[in-house]
Amino acid sequence: MPAFGNSVKGWRERRGIFVVARAGDLHGVGEASPLPGYLDADLGELERELRDLDTFEVDPDDPLASVPSMTHSTSQFAIETAIVDMVGRARGVEACQVLAERPAERCQVYPVISEATAEFQRCKVKIGRDLETELDLISALRTAGVAVRVDANRSLPARDFIATLERLAALGVELCEEPTELGAMLAARELPLPIALDETLQADDGSERARALAADGKLGALVIKPAAVGGLRRALALAELADELGCQIIISHMLDGPIALAAACELALAVDRGTPHGLAAHPGLAAYPPISVPQLSETGIHRHGQPGLGVAWP
Repeated sequence: MPAFGNSVKGWRERRGIFVVARAGDLHGVGEASPLPGYLDADLGELERELRDLDTFEVDPDDPLASVPSMTHSTSQFAIETAIVDMVGRARGVEACQVLAERPAERCQVYPVISEATAEFQRCKVKIGRDLETELDLISALRTAGVAVRVDANRSLPARDFIATLERLAALGVELCEEPTELGAMLAARELPLPIALDETLQADDGSERARALAADGKLGALVIKPAAVGGLRRALALAELADELGCQIIISHMLDGPIALAAACELALAVDRGTPHGLAAHPGLAAYPPISVPQLSETGIHRHGQPGLGVAWP
C-alpha cells in the first residue's frame, strides 16, 4: 500500500481480521484491524481473543448491550459491528437505524491532504513533522478559500505550542486536534484555537479529561474513532458527551479496512450534527480486498438503502 501516516508515525502495511456473527440463518460482518504502534494490541492477540469468545444471546431491542466486554478496543468494535450488521439485516433496516432512531440522510467528510489544492471546500492537514512547510501549505489553502483544521497528534512541544496555535489562528485555521500533552493545554490560561480531542478519548478517564478541557472553555470537538475508543457503544456515549459539553462531533477512522470504514460511516449518520467527519477514503484501503463501501462517495456519506452495512463481499 502507499505510505500513509499521522504527525508522528507512518505505515506501509495493514493486516486485519474479518469477523462473522451468526444466529441461525442470519449473519453479520465486522473487522478488527489494529494499527501497529497506535494501540497496544497485535493481530495475534486479537485473533486469540475473538476465537475465545463464547456464544451469547443478543437482545434485539438493545443489541450493543448484549455484547460481552472485550479486552481490546478493536475486538470490541469488530464484534459490535458484526452484531449491528446482523440485527440490521434481520430487521431489514440500515445499520445507522439500529444505532439511532432518526439518523441523518447524508453527512459531509473532509479529506486529509498534503499539497495545496482548491479541489476541496474543507480539509485537514497533519502538522508536526516540518512545521514551516506545513504552515506554507495551510496559507496556500486558506488563500484558495479552503477551510482548514489541523491535527498535530501531540507532536508540538509543550513549551511553545501556544505560539504555534497563534500562527495557525492568524491563518484562519478552524481548530487544532491534540496539539500537545493535555496537562499543558489545561495549564494554559487561554488558547488561541479551539482544541479537538482524539487520543485523549482512548484513555479510561477520557471523558473526565474532556470535561476538564470543556470547563476551561477550550474544547471545540471530540474526534471519535470507534475502533480506538472501545467500539460503537462507547462511541455513542462519547457523542452524547459532546452534546452535553456543547462541542462538535467528528467521527473518524484508524486507517481501517472497508468493513470498519462502513461501520464508522453508519455511526456518523447516526450521530451527525452537521460537522464534517474524518471519513474520506484513505490509501490504506489498497491493502484490503476490493470491497465497496456503499455509504461513501466523493461527495460525502449517504444512506444506501440496504439492510445492515450493505457491504457486498467480492
